[in-house]
Amino acid sequence: MSNNASFSAILGMKISDAKRPEPLPRGTYLLNITKVVSGKSPQKKTRFVQYLMQPVEAQEDVEGDVSSIADWQNRTLKSDKFYLVPNAAFRLASFLKTAGLDSSLGFEEAIPGAVNQQILGFVDIEESTFEDDKNEDGSTPTYNKITSYATVA
Repeated sequence: MSNNASFSAILGMKISDAKRPEPLPRGTYLLNITKVVSGKSPQKKTRFVQYLMQPVEAQEDVEGDVSSIADWQNRTLKSDKFYLVPNAAFRLASFLKTAGLDSSLGFEEAIPGAVNQQILGFVDIEESTFEDDKNEDGSTPTYNKITSYATVA
């Protein structure tokens, strides 16, 4: 579904029909890096890059049946924000090497070069920390967070 088609579909929905998606089960997934986005932190205006990824395949350690979740392979998961400052460059370098990029590359070439690479990511489930973010039944909502990465063998 194109973004325009999904936008039109959302505009035609009732607010009460909007449902929070169920998080993916905890475990390791083969992830395809689909996009790199850049931005600035709101307070200090520090530049960062962040990668968007889609799950391709659930690995053996995934807790539960991922196939019961509609469109699970169309989910977008986000990496951590990699701040572009000297003391944090090692984190981005580690991610890029894990994604299979040659460590002799400069960051300028390697950052966009990670797109379309595959990586293994451990996807965890965390509770929302926003005080006003509650499910209809009053419970605290959960979401997915990638907590670690590994190189695809």
